Amino acid sequence: MTGQARFGKRLLSDRGIRGAALIASAALFTFSVTRNTAFARLVAGIALLFAGGELFASTRMRTRMAAALPGATLVASGVGVTLTQRWAAPLVVVVVVVGAGTATHLARRITVGTVWLVMLMTIGGIYACVPETGHIRPLAIAAGLLALVELVTAASLGAGATTAAVGALAWSVAYGGTYRDSALVGGFASFGVLLLEPVAQLLAQRLPRQWISGRRSMPLPMASAAIVAIQAAGALLVSRTAGLARTLAGSIALTAPTLLAMVVLIAVFAGTPAPGRPVLVASAPTQPERNGAEPDG
Repeated sequence: MTGQARFGKRLLSDRGIRGAALIASAALFTFSVTRNTAFARLVAGIALLFAGGELFASTRMRTRMAAALPGATLVASGVGVTLTQRWAAPLVVVVVVVGAGTATHLARRITVGTVWLVMLMTIGGIYACVPETGHIRPLAIAAGLLALVELVTAASLGAGATTAAVGALAWSVAYGGTYRDSALVGGFASFGVLLLEPVAQLLAQRLPRQWISGRRSMPLPMASAAIVAIQAAGALLVSRTAGLARTLAGSIALTAPTLLAMVVLIAVFAGTPAPGRPVLVASAPTQPERNGAEPDG
C-alpha cells in the first residue's frame, strides 16, 4: 500500500473527525427545530443521516435502516410539493430508509469508489426527467469529487457519507419533480441498483447455476463495472420513459419492467452463487471481508 493510501485510510478512520461530525449533527438538529425552515430541516436531516450511518455502520442492514428514520423524516419535511403530490414526502422517507441499508450494503460489496459512480448514474437519470434541474449540477460535482477521493486514497468514506448522499438524492427528486407526477416516479426509479442490489443477490441464490456469471467467478472490478453499466442503462431508460409519461399510472407501468430487468441483470452478471455451487475462479475479497465488517442479514 502506498504512503498516500495509508494516509487516506488513517484520515478517514480518525475518530476525532467522526466525533466532530456527530457534534455538528446535533447542532444542526437544534438549529432546525428553533428556526423551523425547510432548508434547515433538510440540512439537519442529512446531518442526522450521516451521524446514524457512522454510529451504526457495523450493524445489520435493518438496524441501519431504523437509524436512518429520524434523518429521513427531517429531509422529507423539507420537501415542498403540490397538494396533489403529498405522497411524495412519505416516498422520500421510504427511499431514504431503504437506501440507508441497501446502498451501504452495495458499497461494501464492490470496489472502493464504485458506489459514487453508481450515484452519478442515478443523478444522470434524475436530471433527465425532472423539470427543475438547477440543483443537479452541484450534486453531480460532489459525487464525482467523492468518487475521486475514494479512488485516490483507496479508502472508503464510510457508511455515513453514503447514507447522507442517499438522503440528498431523494430530496433532489422531490424538489425537482414538483408539478409532474411522472418525474417523481422516474426520479425515484433512477435509484435502481442503489435499492435493488440486495434483491438481485437473493435472486442469484435461486437462479439455475448455468445462468450466473457469479461475483466469485470473475474479478471484483469486473463485477463492479457491470453494476455501474447496468445502473447507467437502467437509469437512462426509466428516466426517459417512465419519467416523461403523461400519467402517473402510465409511469408506474413503464417503471416495473425496467426495474425487474435490472434485478435480473445484476443477478446474472454480478450475483453471488449460492453456497455449494462450484466456481471456476476465486475473486478478490469483497469489502466486508477486507474490513472485517459484520455481514448483513
